[in-house]
Amino acid sequence: MYKYVVGFALVMPLYGIWLMERGAFGWSVGRVGYPNGAAKAFALYSVVLATIAWLIARRAPATNTRQVTAAFRAPERLFRRFSVHLMPVQLMFLGVLLFGFGGIDVWTGVRGKGEFRVGLGTFGAVAFMLIKYVIPALFAYAAYLYRTCRSSSRNRLLLFTNGALAFICGTVWGYKATPISVLLPGLLLLFWRIGLRQMVWLGALVAGSFVALFHVFDSSEYSRISALEFLWIRLTVLQGDVSWEIWDQYRSGALFPPYLRTLTPFLGNRVFSLLTGLSASKFSVWMEYQYGFLLTYLAGVPLDLIEAGYTVTGTPFAEGLIAAGLYGAMAFAVLGGIMTGLLYYAIAWAIARRRAAAAAILATYFCWCVFPWLVGGGVVTFFHLSVFAGLFGAYLCIAILRGGLVTLLTRKPASAGTGRPSGKLARSHWRRVEDTTSGF
Repeated sequence: MYKYVVGFALVMPLYGIWLMERGAFGWSVGRVGYPNGAAKAFALYSVVLATIAWLIARRAPATNTRQVTAAFRAPERLFRRFSVHLMPVQLMFLGVLLFGFGGIDVWTGVRGKGEFRVGLGTFGAVAFMLIKYVIPALFAYAAYLYRTCRSSSRNRLLLFTNGALAFICGTVWGYKATPISVLLPGLLLLFWRIGLRQMVWLGALVAGSFVALFHVFDSSEYSRISALEFLWIRLTVLQGDVSWEIWDQYRSGALFPPYLRTLTPFLGNRVFSLLTGLSASKFSVWMEYQYGFLLTYLAGVPLDLIEAGYTVTGTPFAEGLIAAGLYGAMAFAVLGGIMTGLLYYAIAWAIARRRAAAAAILATYFCWCVFPWLVGGGVVTFFHLSVFAGLFGAYLCIAILRGGLVTLLTRKPASAGTGRPSGKLARSHWRRVEDTTSGF
């Protein structure tokens, strides 16, 4: 499935750029496109990225999850215990998002999704951590454990229930892609090896969820077009129109703002404000240090809409053009190829070595950091402090729910003559017998 996800991130923007050159209207940039050579430049960028990724990924260890699970079957009770414990935890997370952060207002239409995201307040980082890292990683861990068990109706029900709860948590954000993104790390591990026919069916289910969520959150805003028409535009033109626009500006000799400024807030906006004295109150200056806002401004969006939380989608191709022209775009193609190839290698290694927690964390990092960068740019997401804090929090939650920390902290030494291992031997025995797939 990994290759299809990466392919989507490269092919759909390219097709969107091609449509712009054929005269499509770019919603993000507010004008009709025309031929300017952007499609050829983006095709070169895509070929460079895909080639480098393939050269690295082809050295990854062979993984066939069905063969692995047949040879190293983990105790089925581990999956069931983890899944049963995960359900009330996800319900608790859902309650926090709905009533602690006000997500119920998004469901009821009292507040817009952009207004909700911008106004999360002091503890907004916790909400972002839950949606981006903790909930996806927990479901990914459960999905990996599911692959180690027999495919019974009870096991399928447990996995489906946890997946449904994770999906519902994602709907609190109000964006059509968020619920699928929450499930994506788990789906990536669940369908690590998937045929084209299965991928078409899975893609149809994803498209169906997009259409359903369109009617829930966006039907009033885009009342003039159908859900299927909006979905098609969203997956094609809106994936490439900003890159087409930035290429058009570059070809015309436009001078872009200093790009390196957008890398400075990697410690978080609050720390950045303390160190520099800048804040969102001076938004015209603040915007130059936030890549998403800067890209939206270069796309021609009014400043008041950007300040309200509206952003557009670019690509690393556009980010590279802003940074250093065509050389920057090719440099980002190389970086994208390296990151994509290395993540594939790392996840394959974790699957081959039966490291469930490592596979879940790495899949979450790919789906919430690398893949969003491939479709939207913003390289600072690779090393932002919140990313490592979120992944660490996700791993702690996995360790607690699987009982590892609790077991190791509360296990009593064995009495003499009982024949039961104790100390380091006990921990080794517990990991080997009870949980052969859940080590990091």
